[in-house]
This record gives sequence, C-alpha cells and structure tokens, in this order.
Amino acid sequence: WRKATGTANGEGRTMKRHDLSGLFGDMPKDDFAKLTDDIRRHGLQHPIVTWNGEIIDGWHRYKACKAAGVTPEFTQFAGDDQKALSFVLQENALRRHLNEAKRIAISKTVLGWHTHRAVNGDNQHTRVGVSTDTASSKDIAHAAGVGRASVMRHSAIEQKAPALLPAVERGDIGLLTAERVANTFQPEVIAKATASEIKGFAKALAERPEVRCKSIVRAAQELRDQWRALSAMQATDEILAAFAEVRFILGKFATNPK
Repeated sequence: WRKATGTANGEGRTMKRHDLSGLFGDMPKDDFAKLTDDIRRHGLQHPIVTWNGEIIDGWHRYKACKAAGVTPEFTQFAGDDQKALSFVLQENALRRHLNEAKRIAISKTVLGWHTHRAVNGDNQHTRVGVSTDTASSKDIAHAAGVGRASVMRHSAIEQKAPALLPAVERGDIGLLTAERVANTFQPEVIAKATASEIKGFAKALAERPEVRCKSIVRAAQELRDQWRALSAMQATDEILAAFAEVRFILGKFATNPK
C-alpha cells in the first residue's frame, strides 16, 4: 500500500470508477448528502483506494470530496486480481451489511469478471457481467462468505424462478423460502407476481405443517454440519460447554417435544 494526496493521484483531473466498484451500485441520495456534509465538517477519514489508476473502493467518498471542496487522499492497492476481488467484496459486504443472497449475486458477477480477464488478457476495462460457468459453487461460497448449500440454492432459484431473486436480495424472503416458492408455484405465475404477492406465497407455504417439519430437519442437518466443524477444532472450555448445552437441549426435546 502507498498513500498520496493531490496531484500525485490526479488532482485536477477526473478519476474513473473501476468496474469492481461499479458492481455495488450507487449510494442513495440522502446518504450521499450526509457523507458530503460529514467530509465538509470533519475531512476525509478513510482514504480512497485506487488500483491500476482507477478507484476500486471509495468512489462515493471521492465524489463527496469534490462536492465538499476537500482534497482527497488516496491509497494505492498493490495486489493481483484475486486479492483485489477479496478486498472489494470484504469492504462492501462489511460496510453495506449485504445479505446472503446479495453477496452471492455479486460474487458470481465478480468471479465472472475475473474469469473473463484470465481468458482474454489483462484489459483493465473488460466488460463485467460475463458468464460464471467456470466458477464453482465452492469458489463463489468462499468469495461471498456463505455456505456452499446457499450458493447451490441461489443457483437453483436463478434457473427455475429468477423473478424471485430481487425479493430475496431485498430481504423480503430468505433463500430457503424462495426455493420452496420456486418448487411450488409455476414460473409463469411467479414472473407476473408483485412483491406483495410473492410475500403472500411465502407466508402461505410457511403455514403448512409439512414445511415446518422440513425446516426442522434442515435446521438439524445444519446443526450437525456445524457440530462436526466445531468438533474438528481444538477443544476449549467454551466449546465443551457448548457441546454440553446442546446435548441437554436436544436430549430434553427428544423425551418431551412439547
């Protein structure tokens, strides 16, 4: 990393937004106004990150600096494509509190960008949004910081009922619920449904006893997987205490489900 301000990074000329930054969209106007006012009052607190001469993190801070009349400070990111991908995903996921589905969607696009560059050379302005067929669910899960099962569920919805994805990414319904809706209703019905109707589909399914039972089974399976992963770690007092508490809860439930 190298820091610089002013003319060293192009004061007096317009900086460009890197494709990776553009994947995360624009900040809402109200939030941008607050950011501009904060920078005007207190200055820039977090440097703008550039990579190969373009901004990969801090695009809105850069624009706010220009609007507030504050000289921006830059940090040059020194790393390869993979490190840049990880950095941008981590920064935006943490800052924006992106939900699981949104992180998966962005990771698919980002990995597609990376794959396209690998195949076609290091053109800095390679178009994003290309096919992610060569990105495995494991790669996507790692980039998004989610389980592989979630990625596979997202892909299944994407293929069967893509009209559900906006609702999932907004947080209206979860991935598991969306998968159930996709498996229950016809794609044509889902495609024509409004946001409120999609919520209605999800609510109707959630009230079915068989769906609740399946939810319990899935939760048990996830608990089993987490338990196995925890068991592989070095035992600590906290882990042993957690094991004891889980055994107590499950043992009590097995003898008296009520």
